[in-house]
Amino acid sequence: MVEQVRATLASAGIDCVVKHRDLRPLAGPVPFVECWPEVWVLDEAQADEAEALVRDTTTAPSSSGDTWTCGQCGQLLERQFTSCWNCEGRIATAVERADRRRLRAAYPRLLFWLIFAAMAAGAFAVLESQHGAWP
Repeated sequence: MVEQVRATLASAGIDCVVKHRDLRPLAGPVPFVECWPEVWVLDEAQADEAEALVRDTTTAPSSSGDTWTCGQCGQLLERQFTSCWNCEGRIATAVERADRRRLRAAYPRLLFWLIFAAMAAGAFAVLESQHGAWP
């Protein structure tokens, strides 16, 4: 994983080095946290860009299922892709739309019952104001 991160940063033009690459065999006598390989960015001005790039590279899409549908062109794509090859639409917008559709399917009559409850409360208020308290 460390070499993958280093290669990704290098391909983006960010100068970096891997430190502690050969210390893994010492884990045990030396605390393992101090033996982990680390990627260091040489230019501090590129640190924020590097962190964002590493986060985008190492973070998996957060959604369930094996496929997703592009919200812009309707192309069916595998979950491993975060953007559409056809129109470059992003997975986030497609996942948000799918989540909204799932909520609507799970609670199809929620709005109906909310309106019904409000109307019933209004009707009881009108009846009570015209006829006094209910027995």
